[in-house]
Amino acid sequence: WVGTTHGWIMGAIGSLNDPKGAIMYYTTNGGANWQKRIFSQEAGTFGFEVQFVDENNGWVLYFNFNNGQAGFEKTTDGGNNWTPTNGAGIFYYVDVNNGWAYTGSGTNGSMPPFKIYKTTDGGSSWNEQFNDLSDGSYNAIMFSDINNGWVVGANGKVIRTTNGGMNWSFVTNTGINPNQSCKTVFFLDANNGWIPSKTDYNVPYVCHTTNGGQSWETQQTPFADPNGHNAIFSINFWDINNGWLTADFGR
Repeated sequence: WVGTTHGWIMGAIGSLNDPKGAIMYYTTNGGANWQKRIFSQEAGTFGFEVQFVDENNGWVLYFNFNNGQAGFEKTTDGGNNWTPTNGAGIFYYVDVNNGWAYTGSGTNGSMPPFKIYKTTDGGSSWNEQFNDLSDGSYNAIMFSDINNGWVVGANGKVIRTTNGGMNWSFVTNTGINPNQSCKTVFFLDANNGWIPSKTDYNVPYVCHTTNGGQSWETQQTPFADPNGHNAIFSINFWDINNGWLTADFGR
């Protein structure tokens, strides 16, 4: 979402298990009405990601599970027109020019080396910033501003930067379970952030910091069924007190 009126949802024609194309739904009136745009109707293609930094500038990523090919497109007029652009993986933009992306090796990106790239021209070109040879694939990336960013992934992996990606460091004091995979991360600003995890008995919890990761506290969630194999897939806050999270069940 950008503000209270403009929102976009990326998904698939068909299902995740049997995708038949990439489709996006969008609204300009707070969800009262939705329109759709089809990016691909190729079997195996899934709409993977969409992000807008304002009402005009946005990017999408769709991926074909059959041939391993990714497609990246960009708009500068609110989605009326889309043009192919370059991409380096799962992305996160902080403005129309500056963005970061990660990728991995192997057929599904789950093998090292895992790499982080940066663009300063809206995705036209990308430069490698970080090469990670350790086990544990990346699952999510988020920047609270042009300097402070976080990446989380498998094996409880958390890495961060405070200088726009010039340097990345591993964070090991979070309280995140190293036997589990982190699916998402959200930082409201440079200091206040949340990273979900779960116990070895599949009970989700959230690690919360108010000082940029110097110290963390554990927050419990309502998802406490040890037989549910729950995982928190999304978390978002719009101020220091009010936030939402979503989780699956039985997976």
